[in-house]
Amino acid sequence: LRHIQVKLLRPLQSAIAFINDNTLHTMTLKSGAHGYPELRLLRQKVASLVEEKQTAECNLEHVSQQKNLAQIKHMQMQINPHFLYNTLNSIKILADMGRSGDVSRLIYHLVHLLNACMDRSGLFVSVQKELETLRHYCAIQETVYGEAIRFEIRTNPELDSCQIPNFILQPIVENSLQHGLNQAQPDSWVRITNRIEAGALLFEISDNGIGIPPARLQQIIADMQSDAPSAHIGIRSVHRRIQLSCGMEYGIWIDSAPGKGATFVLRLPFVEKYT
Repeated sequence: LRHIQVKLLRPLQSAIAFINDNTLHTMTLKSGAHGYPELRLLRQKVASLVEEKQTAECNLEHVSQQKNLAQIKHMQMQINPHFLYNTLNSIKILADMGRSGDVSRLIYHLVHLLNACMDRSGLFVSVQKELETLRHYCAIQETVYGEAIRFEIRTNPELDSCQIPNFILQPIVENSLQHGLNQAQPDSWVRITNRIEAGALLFEISDNGIGIPPARLQQIIADMQSDAPSAHIGIRSVHRRIQLSCGMEYGIWIDSAPGKGATFVLRLPFVEKYT
């Protein structure tokens, strides 16, 4: 009985324990070559299967990471075609009017904006660089709309070195301009602020526009999690890129009511860049 326990039961118990807890190193199983030759072979086969499983899991994780990276880069480059069309059309109109100075100014800002949109150097940029990109967009709109719209960037310069996903502010500001503001209304504005709250970096983009009815707001929030066609693809793209690159606890929150404007809160991890 003692012989059976040593030669048969203990090796089997060892193999079963290993299968139940395959976080142990496979060499633990392979090196336990005691007992019957058949059991040694069984131990080695189980170890090989566990190794293959772990390798497959690592490969799957790598593929998943690469897929997420591709998704992020694809969504980053989804600049609104309507904005591009309107800007080019504005350039044509200004050129026809002989306003060469405004034409040069629009082209200058548009080139910088497109460079930022198609930047492949990394998924993250400093707050300072992101704000520079946003200022190029605002300069284009101010040239087109004149004094009808005012952009107020009131951010904390102490947060300029923080790292955030690239090209996340412009699409939200564009959404406020396109869907929230009435250009015929005097003193229309979009305000951009940032702060640290509960260990996270928050950006607030607010406007004094027409606001969003409750049913429409719920639809926008649902669209952020859907692949269905939406008029708010910019919001969805930014929300998903933040979650893919930073985690599911981050993203966009919206507060609005009819006649009271809208506020978009971008919640991001507080990541400082040390030099």
